[in-house]
Amino acid sequence: MLLIKFKVQSSKFKVTACGFTFIEMIVAISILGIVALIGTGFLLTTLSSSGKAEINKEVRQNGNFALSVMEGLIVSSKNVECRDEAGDPSNKQIWVTDIRGNIAKFICDDLTNYKIASSSSINNVWVSVDLTATNVAVSGCNFTCTTAAGSPTNVGIVFTVSQKTTGLLTPRPNEKSSVSFQTQVSTRNY
Repeated sequence: MLLIKFKVQSSKFKVTACGFTFIEMIVAISILGIVALIGTGFLLTTLSSSGKAEINKEVRQNGNFALSVMEGLIVSSKNVECRDEAGDPSNKQIWVTDIRGNIAKFICDDLTNYKIASSSSINNVWVSVDLTATNVAVSGCNFTCTTAAGSPTNVGIVFTVSQKTTGLLTPRPNEKSSVSFQTQVSTRNY
């Protein structure tokens, strides 16, 4: 059985009301909306930063891998030459001869395929390998060789690796990444 308490005052019944007023409801909903908006903004910023870090990591890994392969072969080479194949300055190459006489060349194709590749010849059989992945683009590539009498050949390597935009989806400006690489390598066996 439910009992309802009534207060009697001058022959009128008075019921005590419980609940929220309209203004209290609007204030509570407004506060919840502001908290939700701040939380959503924080979540989107975190996800965007995570995506940018992943893209930046991938770009750096590609550039560092290409640079380390080139440096490793140049340092231990017997002879190094920088060439523009067939007089074409867009086809920049480094030809490396190792101490066994095997030839490797590094090709900087930054105008058509946007990559750095390596071709090696062992027993007159050429094998080509891309040193950068297909989802990154190489630009601003330049190889220079400097040789002075009685000193090792110095090879300058400069290139930029950036995220490749494919299809209709272009990354947002805050999710683009571009990293420049530059080094000087000297041969040991001169």
